[in-house]
Amino acid sequence: MNWKKILGIIGLIIPMLLITGWVFSPRITGFNPNQPLHGRQPIQITFSRSMDAESVERHLSIQPGQEGDFQWNESQKSLTFTPRDAWPSDRSLSVRISAGPRSTQRLPLLNPKTWQFEISPYLLTYLYPADGKSNIYSMNVESGENQPLTEHPGGVLDYDVSPDGLTLYYSRGREDGSSGLFALDRQSGEIQEILTCPEALCRNPQVSLGGDLIAYQRIPQNPQNNPGIYLLEITSQDTEPLLETGHHLENPSWSPQGWLAFYNRSERAYQFIHLPDKEMVTFPNDTGGQGTWAPDGVNFVTTEILDINESLAPRHLFRYQIPNGSKTDLTNDRFWEDATPSYSPEGRLAFGRKSLLREKWSLGRQLWILEKGGGEAYPVTNAGDYHHTAFAWHPDGDQMAYVRYNQARLTEAPEIWLLNLTQSQNARLIINAFNPQWIP
Repeated sequence: MNWKKILGIIGLIIPMLLITGWVFSPRITGFNPNQPLHGRQPIQITFSRSMDAESVERHLSIQPGQEGDFQWNESQKSLTFTPRDAWPSDRSLSVRISAGPRSTQRLPLLNPKTWQFEISPYLLTYLYPADGKSNIYSMNVESGENQPLTEHPGGVLDYDVSPDGLTLYYSRGREDGSSGLFALDRQSGEIQEILTCPEALCRNPQVSLGGDLIAYQRIPQNPQNNPGIYLLEITSQDTEPLLETGHHLENPSWSPQGWLAFYNRSERAYQFIHLPDKEMVTFPNDTGGQGTWAPDGVNFVTTEILDINESLAPRHLFRYQIPNGSKTDLTNDRFWEDATPSYSPEGRLAFGRKSLLREKWSLGRQLWILEKGGGEAYPVTNAGDYHHTAFAWHPDGDQMAYVRYNQARLTEAPEIWLLNLTQSQNARLIINAFNPQWIP
C-alpha cells in the first residue's frame, strides 16, 4: 500500500473519529429549578450520557461556597446537590461546571456552563384572619407582597415549618370534631394528608430538627380521656404515644440536641426526654407556660408562678439545664412578671415583661431583651396598653416579628409588627393576624 492511500485512509478515519466523539460526547441537557432558590432546595443537573461522578463533582463549583451532599440516579445521568444548610438568604448564586468532566466512556463534556440564580429572602408566614377561619399566608417584608399558602374553607389550626424550609406541616379541624395533619410541599404546591385523627383533635405539630419526626398533641373528643403527645414518623406515617401513662401532656418542643420538652399537667412538671436512650429529666412546675430552647440545645427557659405572699404571685422566667437538673431564676426581682420567652439563633432572649408595682404597673407586657451571656435586660417597646408576645426571631438575629394585643380594647384585632434591632425601627406589618414564623 503506497503512502497516498495510507494518508487517504487516515484522512477519512480522523474526521470519522471526530464526528463519532462529537456525537457520543456528553452534554448538559438541563438544570433545575428555573426559579429563585429557597431553604435547602436541591439543584439538579442532567446530562445526555452516563457520567463519571468523581470528575463531575470535582469540576462543580458553587459561589458563595456551600457544603452539601451529591446524589446520582441509577443511570448516572442526573446529579442532585442538596445543601446541608439553607441557602444564604437574599443573595445571588453562581453554579459552574468547568471543562474537565468525562462520561463513563471517558469522553469529555463538550459544553461547560455557568448559571446565575437568585436566592429568595426569608418570608414571614402567619395565620390570617384572627377573627375567622384562619389560613396560612406568607409575606415578603421587603416588598410587602402577601400570598395565601393554604385556602381551606374550614381554616387551619396551627402549623410548623420543616428544617429545610420546603414543607409546611399543619393541622385542620373538621365539623365532626375530628381532624388531620397535612403536609404542603412548597415546590409543587401539593398538599397531602399525612395523619387522620378520628374522634380527636390533633394539633400543634412540631417537627424535629432531623426532619423525620413530628410531635403533636392529640385531644380526644371524650372528655374523660386526657390529651396526650404522640410521635409521627413522617416517612412511614406510623404514629404512637410518647408515654403510655395516660397523663395530660401538652406543649411539645424539640431541642437541637434531640431532647423533646413537654408539659405534664398531671404531674405538674416540665419533662424532657432524650428519645435515642429514653433518658428523662423532670422539673416541678405548676404553671406550664410557653418554653424556648437555647441554641446550645441543653438550656430551656419557661415560666413559673411564685407564691411570694397572699397578694403577690408573679410569673418568673426559669432556666432549666438539661440533663444536670440545675434551675436558675432569670427574673431576679419579686415585682417583675415575665412571660413568653423566645431565644434568637445566637442566644439573645426576648420575653414579655410588666411591673407589679402600683406606680409602674401597666395593662400589657412590653418586649424586653436579655443579651447573650446575661447582664441586664432592657425594654424595647413602651406601649402600656398592649401585650407583646409570639416573638419570632429572623434567622439573622437582627430582626424580629411579634404580635401585640390591645388590653384596653379587647375587641381590637391583634397586629403583627416587625422590629429591626440594628436600625432601631419598629413597624406594623399586618392587622388581624397571629402566629408569625420565618421560612427560607
